[in-house]
Amino acid sequence: MEWKHDWCAICGAAGAAVLAGVEKWDKPPVGFLKWNTDAAILDQGAAMGAGFVIRNNEGAGLSNFLIELDAKIS
Repeated sequence: MEWKHDWCAICGAAGAAVLAGVEKWDKPPVGFLKWNTDAAILDQGAAMGAGFVIRNNEGAGLSNFLIELDAKIS
């Protein structure tokens, strides 16, 4: 799964630890799409990222987006 590689590349060991606790994904009903989003703030705001994935009722990814945000929280 490409998104896992991208997630771990951005978040490092902390991202891999989060993936270990991810719950099972449930497919949407037939004829519907499911849009999942997530965001993370690491190192007290030094690193931030967000993303989404859209999947159909068969679980096939139709679209996704992942971005590393260059912002600082004080």
